Amino acid sequence: MRKQCLCRLVPALAVLALVAAPLAAQDIPKGPDTWSTPGGGGTWIELSSADWESICGVQGAAAQQITFKGVALDGKGDGNVVVTRNEDAVFGSDGLAQVQVQVTTLQFQSEQDYRTPCGDLDFQVHLNGAQAPAQMEIRRDSSAGGYFFVDLPVDAVIEGYDHASGKLVGRTDKAGKLLEPAGGTPWSYDPPAYPLDPKAAWYPGVTTSGKRVTIVRQHTFPAQHAYRPVILCPKYTTAAATKAQSVGGVQPALCPQPVPAPVSVE
Repeated sequence: MRKQCLCRLVPALAVLALVAAPLAAQDIPKGPDTWSTPGGGGTWIELSSADWESICGVQGAAAQQITFKGVALDGKGDGNVVVTRNEDAVFGSDGLAQVQVQVTTLQFQSEQDYRTPCGDLDFQVHLNGAQAPAQMEIRRDSSAGGYFFVDLPVDAVIEGYDHASGKLVGRTDKAGKLLEPAGGTPWSYDPPAYPLDPKAAWYPGVTTSGKRVTIVRQHTFPAQHAYRPVILCPKYTTAAATKAQSVGGVQPALCPQPVPAPVSVE
């Protein structure tokens, strides 16, 4: 009698486990999200008269807009920005989760050299120490994914380098918030048809229909940042680029392909 009850119980437990597994898998463990800044004019910072005075002591100079692209992080494909989720996202019955996030890495360089009040300069941007945290709301609209919302504090250092000598001329600091675009940012549990991070628990910047989007955020000081989900460059194909979709009118650039090794000629 006992044996028969156990036999009936085991299939019932297996069914319960199968039902419960997807629900548990919906929660998102804490971790880093890597983004790419493709350039092409979508990312820019306006340097003011006060900025030029800070960089090289010139007073009364006109404001000037500088465009930037990402400097890829080692081992991160074309990624140059990391936003870290410091807490697990555990969804309530309303489909919402609140997690603390902060920018932990950011690397830009100017897309060209600029003739400025401080001379002919190239520019680099990096974070000014540890960044302030912010609260992200993640909304799950379906079993496929949803949208998230966060205004990100960013405190950055902009350095100007002499184009001819490469020597540092000076620096200026910019602090404010990158504002969430209207409607939020899409995310998906499933990756698009071409490779992103295979170990990711979720895919921010990817719609539930599998489209990778370019996000455009305005800054509280005159600036704009256009970025997209990171691509693992060695596996990227031109055909896959046709699946990309833009948000805010900025079309993502192709991820650079690996350069073939030179072939020696005897």
